[in-house]
Amino acid sequence: MHRSTYHYRPKGVSDKRRLLELEVVNLSRQYPTMGYKKITGELRKAGFAVGKQFVQRVRREEGLQVP
Repeated sequence: MHRSTYHYRPKGVSDKRRLLELEVVNLSRQYPTMGYKKITGELRKAGFAVGKQFVQRVRREEGLQVP
């Protein structure tokens, strides 16, 4: 292993990303029957540059997926 691997420090989460994650969680809780596609569309209407995979990942991590 290269010695620079031992000194790796992970980057922190930016405020912009944290705000976007909170918006995904809020919309998912407000509209529990909406899927990731509709939530992605609502976020894009609100002016966020977000992809569907990001929304899917946040919802999966928070346990907010629609069965």
